[in-house]
Amino acid sequence: MQNLVTFLLISLLSFSAISQNTETIKVYDFDSDPEVVKSIGPKLDESHPNLMNPQISKTEYESVTGSWSSLHQEIAKFLTAKDFEWETEAEQILIVHKFYFDPDGTIHTYVFNLLNEDIDKQQRQAYSSLVSEFAKNYNIGLTRDKQFAQCGKTRQMNQNI
Repeated sequence: MQNLVTFLLISLLSFSAISQNTETIKVYDFDSDPEVVKSIGPKLDESHPNLMNPQISKTEYESVTGSWSSLHQEIAKFLTAKDFEWETEAEQILIVHKFYFDPDGTIHTYVFNLLNEDIDKQQRQAYSSLVSEFAKNYNIGLTRDKQFAQCGKTRQMNQNI
């Protein structure tokens, strides 16, 4: 019985460590930090294979694209729950972005570029802060032996128009 209790306690502690990232998530806005992004991007890209590349994911490509879709849906829900407003008349927010993950599926770095030019610096910073907050408790549900990335474009619907 004592072994079972010990096992359950260790399992619970392990799950807590995996499901909550206690480190600071690095978030970079390409528009605000282009030189920083240009300097760190190639280094991160070299050490983090992009799983959205079918040649890298091969037989797991379907689960990778599913995780990518879920990530976007969860971010949209999170932004809505936080009453985030883009403060633009555009129906869609166009984002090119890249998430960098630790082997356990937690996010450690996020780089984004909002393509809607009418989104001001204050809203960009608010979005950056919220994604950082979101990333602290999000796990993509994929694990690897080493760090990895996912990148691409997305369209967030502007819920406020």
